[in-house]
This record gives sequence, structure tokens and C-alpha cells, in this order.
Amino acid sequence: MGEVEKKQPLWYLPHHPVFDCAANCAGIALNDRRLQGPDLTTPLIEVLCRFRLGSIAVAADIEEMFMQVKVPKGQRGALRLWWWPDGDLDGPAQEYQMTVHPFDAIFSPFCANFALKTTVNRFAQHFETPVGSCVEHNFYVDDFLGSFESIEEAVRHIRDLSKLLLMGGFKVTKWMSNSVHAIDCVPVDERAPSLRELQGNP
Repeated sequence: MGEVEKKQPLWYLPHHPVFDCAANCAGIALNDRRLQGPDLTTPLIEVLCRFRLGSIAVAADIEEMFMQVKVPKGQRGALRLWWWPDGDLDGPAQEYQMTVHPFDAIFSPFCANFALKTTVNRFAQHFETPVGSCVEHNFYVDDFLGSFESIEEAVRHIRDLSKLLLMGGFKVTKWMSNSVHAIDCVPVDERAPSLRELQGNP
């Protein structure tokens, strides 16, 4: 979060455990006043059908995907909130504004997917594997579902996918696979919690 900048669109986000961009004040909600943008999300049915093609299944997640994408400075005023410095509820509340995309905003999925596709367009040519196509066709928002014909192919894609998306500021984590040997190339702290104790090489 950042400090408030003047002369911007103004909206205060209600929040409890999460920000609520659909909450209304006097019949108006932030999501009613912002454009959604085109749907850049790969249809789930396509991702699931491709997932069935290979025998080595791999899944992963982009860590806090929306929070990796910055909101342009001139638009942050629409994402304001009141909060207490250091969590001290006895002190005066202070005005803040979001600098990254909140999960509940109608425009966040488009912006995050656009940033993901921009990363592919800028950097995918630096890799030998067709990792750009992998991102384009095997992600449903922040969830990756891929399948490969061999362990070697899966390992190459796991490594290249992590490197490619990191170039755009996205960390791929919670890796899992039906192959112990494929997941063995992933650092333990980047595996899905249920697989952290799994070792392919005794």
C-alpha cells in the first residue's frame, strides 16, 4: 500500500478480511464504475482437455498473481482505504491507497492476464522449450495444469516456466506432479505443502 496522492479518482474500499470492490455506497460500487476489460483467460475446458494429453501431469500456482501487478499511479486513488498504522486501533486511522491489484476488483483479472501475456511476448523467445505456448494454453488465471510425454520434457518445462515468469515478476510455486522424478527438480519450499517431504532420489 502507498500513501495517498491527490488529484486522482476517489473511492474508499470497505474491507474486513478482504477488500470488497462490489460493496456499494449510495447505490454505487467501484466495480460498477470501472471497465472489466476483455476476458483474456483461457477457457477452463480447454485447459482441462489439454491436461489429459500427456502421461506426466504437472500443476502449479502463481503466488499472489494479482498482487504482482502494479496499478498505474494516476488510478490508485480509486483504491483508497482507511487503516491504523501498526495495527493500533486506539490511534487515529490513516488514509492509504493500493499500489497493486486487489483480488475483488472487476478489472484485476484482465490486468493480471495482460501482464502475464506481456511477459510471454517479451521473453519467451529466449527459451528452447515452447514455454510461451505453455503459458498461453495451460494457465487458468493463476493455476497451471500441464502434461508431458516424458519426465525429461516435464523437467525442462518446469525449469523454463519458472524462469520465464520470474522475468515478469511472477513466482511459480506449489508445484505438484504425479511423477516423483519430475517434481524432484523443484526446490522443496516451492512444492505444494503436501509434497515437501517427497524425495525422488533416496
